[in-house]
Amino acid sequence: MSSLRVLLAAVAALAAAGARADSISSLPDPLYAHTTPPQPDPIFARIRSIVYPTMGLPTLLPYGGEFDVFVHTESAEADPARWRVGLLLRPTGTAARFPLAVLAVARDHQRVLTKLRVRVPARAPREVYDLEVTGPLVRDTQPNAVRIYGEPRRQFRLAVVADHQLWDPSWKTRPGDNNARDYPRRGEREGNKAIARQELHEIGFLDPEFVVHVGDLLFGLEFPKEYEEGWRLWKEARFASFMLPGNHDAYATYGVRLKGTPGRIVQGLAACQQHFSAPFDWPKAFALLTCVFGDIKNFLFSDLRRDGLSYWRRTFGPPYYSWDYGDLHFVALNTYDGTPARRHSYALWVDAFDLHLGAPAVDNYGGQLGDEQLRWLEADLKRASQAGKTIVVFGHQDPRGNLAEPAETRYLPNQPFPTSPLGLGPFQEWHYEGAGWSSDGTGRVERLDSHSGTRLLRLLAAHASYYIDGHAHHDSHRVYAAGEEVAPGVRARRPIEFLRVTSAASVPLGPDDYWGYRVITVDGRSLLTAPYDGGRGLLSLPAGNFWTEEKAPTRIVAYNGLTHAVRGRLKFRLPRRPEGWKFLDAWGHVEVPLYDVAPDALGGSATFYVGVEVTAPPPTQGFPVKPGWQRKRLFEAVPAAGNRPPVAVIDVGVAGERPGPAAAEPAAASQPAVVFVGQRVTITTASSRDPDGDAIMASFITTPEGEEVRATEVQRTFAGVGRFKFKAEVFDARGSSARVEREVAVVLPPPPLQPGVAASQEARPPGTQPGTVGVKPRGCGCRVDGAAASGMAGAVLLVLLAFGRRRRRAL
Repeated sequence: MSSLRVLLAAVAALAAAGARADSISSLPDPLYAHTTPPQPDPIFARIRSIVYPTMGLPTLLPYGGEFDVFVHTESAEADPARWRVGLLLRPTGTAARFPLAVLAVARDHQRVLTKLRVRVPARAPREVYDLEVTGPLVRDTQPNAVRIYGEPRRQFRLAVVADHQLWDPSWKTRPGDNNARDYPRRGEREGNKAIARQELHEIGFLDPEFVVHVGDLLFGLEFPKEYEEGWRLWKEARFASFMLPGNHDAYATYGVRLKGTPGRIVQGLAACQQHFSAPFDWPKAFALLTCVFGDIKNFLFSDLRRDGLSYWRRTFGPPYYSWDYGDLHFVALNTYDGTPARRHSYALWVDAFDLHLGAPAVDNYGGQLGDEQLRWLEADLKRASQAGKTIVVFGHQDPRGNLAEPAETRYLPNQPFPTSPLGLGPFQEWHYEGAGWSSDGTGRVERLDSHSGTRLLRLLAAHASYYIDGHAHHDSHRVYAAGEEVAPGVRARRPIEFLRVTSAASVPLGPDDYWGYRVITVDGRSLLTAPYDGGRGLLSLPAGNFWTEEKAPTRIVAYNGLTHAVRGRLKFRLPRRPEGWKFLDAWGHVEVPLYDVAPDALGGSATFYVGVEVTAPPPTQGFPVKPGWQRKRLFEAVPAAGNRPPVAVIDVGVAGERPGPAAAEPAAASQPAVVFVGQRVTITTASSRDPDGDAIMASFITTPEGEEVRATEVQRTFAGVGRFKFKAEVFDARGSSARVEREVAVVLPPPPLQPGVAASQEARPPGTQPGTVGVKPRGCGCRVDGAAASGMAGAVLLVLLAFGRRRRRAL
């Protein structure tokens, strides 16, 4: 096992252990972006030095969490001081940049990788950030690579998106609009790209924990241009996306070079006249070429121009991996695996007048998994099962095969190009290695009832609770009970749900399908997979029915044309004011809650995050509503005139007993709290209060070492005597704040009492009186906070005696 694998295993252990580690569970090949074979057509690489986290494989963190950055670099510099790592909050620019503490640096020389262990600042709010890394021979940025989710929650939302196929012109024959068609077009003329940008806006407002894109973001006509356009589009997203490739993202495009002398070609054409009969179609054209040149497969598979999986690795991230979040284990698969020959395509298209007309010609667009990925998956699922995780697996194709076909034709054998280059015939869901052609060149033959699809199903039936895919541009949902047959010869060992998501922007499958995405609520260990609106047959949320418009920095209008209320968040970028801000539903005449504040680095402004709800139009309006009939709400920020800052308090307690309220006399609270060496001490701001009765929104405690944590309490055990200062800042529900400091004096415990001393005396250290600072010997569990002024002389005397004793011992 390499040193990087050891480091990754340690990261996984930390993630399983708790709150401060990132979400990555398994990254099978950390060099995924730098081991792809060279190709004649260029790849504009977006993954350069930073290989984790990336746009397509982000990290999920709590407030103040720690995570690892994997950097591909020739430099072996291991001094943390030589590295600079930061988070950039777009679109506010450089003012909203958060520097990260570099805690440790480790080097894997064999893989030319450096791992940086970093910690995010406690004040970085619940947001999605670009990651910036600067160091020896390195200067790189990954957009949307870090997601801070804040406090761990039992219930949260995730979204699943599939099948944009951005250059697919076929959507024009049957667009998927299920809306009033009056949402902001954001500069796009074509409906499929306009709905794609609209979905980015919608999902950003919904603020899910993360999004999973299950493939076919692109179409597969001209990968250099398509991948660049897809990357730029997804860079606009203000959410974290776990991405995996679909078949359109991973086609392997070959050039055809048919060699032969002019004389041979003339002779061949003369000998193959039977293929010139009318009408002259695609199959006859290839039959003619085969007649003239013999077996043209050798020509068709000899000149690989661009492999879509190579573009994927250099643009978005690894093709398969896994991550953890709470009690759930998520797996992203590359279900369009296999050799480039199996994924062979030939693009026929015209790029003119800003239109991309054409389609990739391909024989095998169904799913398949390679042996290497299956072995990795089996080990990954076993580890997650042993850890007691609920397992959710994402893929692009469905390993159950085409369920619209009889069992004997659900799966199709791989075919050499050009057997059926336009993909005519039954819909292709999953393939196997048949006797007619071996796509990997080994001559291997798989049985219809035993191949990568059935092997995947057996693993899912044994370990997983959910499998979610796209590919068919159609919603579906099926639950299998324990013992029920999932496929011929495969029975579920536990209940398992198969969930399919409609197309986000490409042509829908049927007349009732539409553009949309799934929003799934997670409740602890379970995914709540109920349809969005079952009464109307809407499994997915139909896109294009709600949006927000900023009318001024202090005014945002939200629109909702859906059948249910929409709950999300708004962001106001405003100057900081001592009294804070009040946020109102101006038309509903109610105040809406502020739940986070992100001060800019320069301190003059801040981003205020507000949770809002927009009710649905009356059911009498029907769905979709008429243009302009959406329910509207104006949300407005106004200065919180007369709002008083909170009162910040630091209390101190020992030995597991929670501190009581702060002393009534402010002077007493400003005095040092005295504790013994070795006692477990609790420092808390729980007694902070707001004079106007508002809730305390956030509390930040700074330790004597300068580390700031977002919490109402921290615990420490002091190994030696001394004076240690803690600081805190608390925010009320309107963004007004107050600061406080408290010193802790740590002294040596008193010597044991001599025989015959009264027990009442044993409970008090020398120099203290009843009712003063309640310091007990180690393990006695009393509180240390808010001492009365009458006891401070004894406490100070105790500190002086302790320092004097240490000095005499030193002499």
